[in-house]
This record gives sequence, structure tokens and C-alpha cells, in this order.
Amino acid sequence: MQALIARSSGLSSILSELRYDVTSLTHPGLSSLPLVVLQSHISTFLPPESVIAAATELSGIDAFIELIDVEAMRQISDPFKLRISQLIPGQT
Repeated sequence: MQALIARSSGLSSILSELRYDVTSLTHPGLSSLPLVVLQSHISTFLPPESVIAAATELSGIDAFIELIDVEAMRQISDPFKLRISQLIPGQT
């Protein structure tokens, strides 16, 4: 992934527009191997264990994915929407 991002100058921009932060870091336990971290702007959380157990039992799948924090999602700014609204009189 590190090499792909280095060769594709627009890839970081595309990921940024999709609301992902792209960072590169090294971990001492991995002999300074560069790691690419993609992080979403949307916060997630794990519900209590009882909810996870009930969901996995109902679905029949032995896995659970995090849930989106809806309130945090509402707080995310949208630069594109803001730019458009600034162009429309009375929308700012």
C-alpha cells in the first residue's frame, strides 16, 4: 500500500475526498516496516457484549462489525456542501 500511494499521487486525494485520513507509520516490533493506516472520519463503537452475543446468535455468523455513532456522523462537516451553499444566496 505504501508503494501504491507513493506512485499514485491522486490516490491520497481521492481517499481524502471519501473522508479517510491516510497516514504512514512504523512499528518497532516490525523492524521499522512502514504501515499505512486508513482511518474513517465516522466514529464507530462496539455495543455491550450481550448485544454482540444476541446479534451473532440471530445472524448465525460468528463475527460482529462495529456500529456507527450516528450523533458523531451528524457532526461531520461536508466541505463540498458548504461550498455549494455559499454560492446560493440565503443558504449560508
